Amino acid sequence: MRFFDNGFAEAARFRRIAIGATQDAVRVIAGAPALALADRGGSTLWVYTYIDSKSLVSSYDVLFGADGRVRRTSHTRVEF
Repeated sequence: MRFFDNGFAEAARFRRIAIGATQDAVRVIAGAPALALADRGGSTLWVYTYIDSKSLVSSYDVLFGADGRVRRTSHTRVEF
């Protein structure tokens, strides 16, 4: 799993990801995901991990529909 070490910069970068963006556009904005999962229906989930502004491990998820465009995004702090 790849961790980004600059939470401030990454959080700002992730905010640029818009609903409807293509996978190519997201890759330009955020780079390659730490994890990519696909389901049988054609949806794909990309997971990015980084250290946030409070020095906590966080994940930023991007869900793509079968058309390859962003359907939703979410941010979660990883609790250990």
